[in-house]
Amino acid sequence: MKAVSKFIITVMVAVLLTVPWIGFSSLPVFSSFGIWNQSEPLVFALFSLGFISALTVFVLLLSRPKIMRDGLAHPVVILPFLMGCLSLIHFLLGDNWQSNLLGNAQTGLGGAWFLSIAAISAVARCVFRIANIRRKRMLVSYMILACISVSLVTVTGVLQWKMFHFDDHIAFFAIALWGLPFVIIRNRIVASLMALAVSAVIVIPSHNLSAGVALGAMAFGTFFYCFISSRWPLRMSLRTVSSFSCIGIAVFIAVLVQFFSGLGSFTTLTMQSRHLLSNTVFAPLLNSWQTAFTGVGWGQFPELLMKYVPADKTALFYYQKKNYDVWFWDGIYKQDFHSHNLFVETFSSLGVVGLFLIFAYVFSVVKFARKGLGGAAFGSVLGWVLLNSMWFQMPSTVGVMSVAFGAMSGSLPLKRIKIKNINSLFYICTLVTLIGLFVAQLNVFLLGQKGSKEVLMNINPPAQTVGYCDMLIPDIGRNGTHFTELFKNFSAGLNSRLKENTERVGRQDWRRLSSFLCQADRRLKDDKALLPGVRALMVRSDFIINYSMELRAQPSLFDQMLSGWDTNVHRVLVLAPQRGDLAIPYMNWLYQNKKLETLKKLADEISKERMTVSLGNWFKGLALLEEEGRQEDGVKLMYGALRGNVENFLPVNSKLKERLFQIQGQ
Repeated sequence: MKAVSKFIITVMVAVLLTVPWIGFSSLPVFSSFGIWNQSEPLVFALFSLGFISALTVFVLLLSRPKIMRDGLAHPVVILPFLMGCLSLIHFLLGDNWQSNLLGNAQTGLGGAWFLSIAAISAVARCVFRIANIRRKRMLVSYMILACISVSLVTVTGVLQWKMFHFDDHIAFFAIALWGLPFVIIRNRIVASLMALAVSAVIVIPSHNLSAGVALGAMAFGTFFYCFISSRWPLRMSLRTVSSFSCIGIAVFIAVLVQFFSGLGSFTTLTMQSRHLLSNTVFAPLLNSWQTAFTGVGWGQFPELLMKYVPADKTALFYYQKKNYDVWFWDGIYKQDFHSHNLFVETFSSLGVVGLFLIFAYVFSVVKFARKGLGGAAFGSVLGWVLLNSMWFQMPSTVGVMSVAFGAMSGSLPLKRIKIKNINSLFYICTLVTLIGLFVAQLNVFLLGQKGSKEVLMNINPPAQTVGYCDMLIPDIGRNGTHFTELFKNFSAGLNSRLKENTERVGRQDWRRLSSFLCQADRRLKDDKALLPGVRALMVRSDFIINYSMELRAQPSLFDQMLSGWDTNVHRVLVLAPQRGDLAIPYMNWLYQNKKLETLKKLADEISKERMTVSLGNWFKGLALLEEEGRQEDGVKLMYGALRGNVENFLPVNSKLKERLFQIQGQ
């Protein structure tokens, strides 16, 4: 058994040595995996490391139960595991079962993400507990050099590659590394200077302003804690107060963002964007206390954005002309997949219980840190809270963060934990983690393989479409995210080719477009899948209006697009009643083709929603202008819409606007 234990510990060390480098799984050499080839390989790498970690934990539990039991019995392991289990409950009971386990495709933030944190943290606790000081120094030095190397390779582009195509995310390395020098250096001043230097080397080239603030907060927090620790006057321990202050800061930022929009000239674009992101997330939670308690599940932000985008605070299309005084939120066309706040995202996904668990995790990292590392843990968590309140963490830095928090964690006296058969409980928990991560990595792998094949099909569609309306990619339970992305990419490419030269478009291209459209309509009808339905609606609007001549040469496709347009609009509005703006192209087409009764009915339906009342009135007014004796009513409706927020939905001709104001005596 000693040989087995030694081998398993060697594997554990290998896991820790691998953790900083998983970002390289997004190198171009792996671009044939998945649709989001900068993200999906990395998510697979994180879940695989989590699975290997859980496997080593399970084997070591069998061979050396005392060492591993001590490694598992800490909140930095238990709380992420509980968050993973809560996500698994959503996975088993919810509609979007894959999303709750796998999270969104771009980051993987979901149940398997937290199970991976628990497993890697357990491995880090075990290794740092049994290693001597020399080996600890070697391991910490290696982690620091590896993270700096990955960060510099990313920002310099020396490999003709930039991880995720932006630099801001590497700042999380700096947060994770802050506490590690304190693990190996007893002199607080030397450790603080080293931590500051290491973190600064990463934060400065990341150009992440929030990370700069977080770095300052880490330095101040650590210094203040160390300075006040010997002079602490209160009965409540300094660690407890520090832990609660981190939670308080997370709550304060979430509340501040909600009200920041009203501060006039002080509103920055970043804060305005965060304000709209949080507004989008809170909309369903404020509508139902049951939803606030249970959450909507992981990976739902794209659908929430589609349903609840605050049209009263942003234009819904991009004004290229500078003379329009309408602000456009870039989160719409970039299709944001995260609320940019881990705590808001957790509350939205797992409800009140999930929010309690993530705050308990924040509390425990500081409260139950190793003796002498309270200040380092406070600084690390303070920076982590600040950055996670303004940004989203990518999977490339999650493992390093887990290692750092695990290395700083202290020992809990198991004698105080009076649970019968605690070993059996640990076996069950580890098995749950193993099964969850195995299912997660298998799903990510299969979706990645199938997704890459369909990407190639988008480039060179087959001459014959087998299973014309069958499922293109098995992403049921993930909101149809993968299908929608494939559909978007194919239709955008087809659009570009049609603009350049229609002869570049063959029958196989039209056949694939028809297949996409058929599957999207079926998903919208049978699965109530909003994202594919919206994509189908946008494709119909784009192609019918811009390429009607080319479509008429494909009679069956033209009929498929035109006959399903009205149904597509109404099914989307049933799922997202506030998104009447998605019907604008169809309403324009109805007006141009003199289908005024249909237009008025649709406009009345859209007017029922507070957010889109001006849009509905605008189009109803247009229809009334064509009716004998109703022109005055039409003008009044259009004038009222103009005084409202109709220009958030569509541009209004300046001469028409001037004429409407003249008629109304303005």
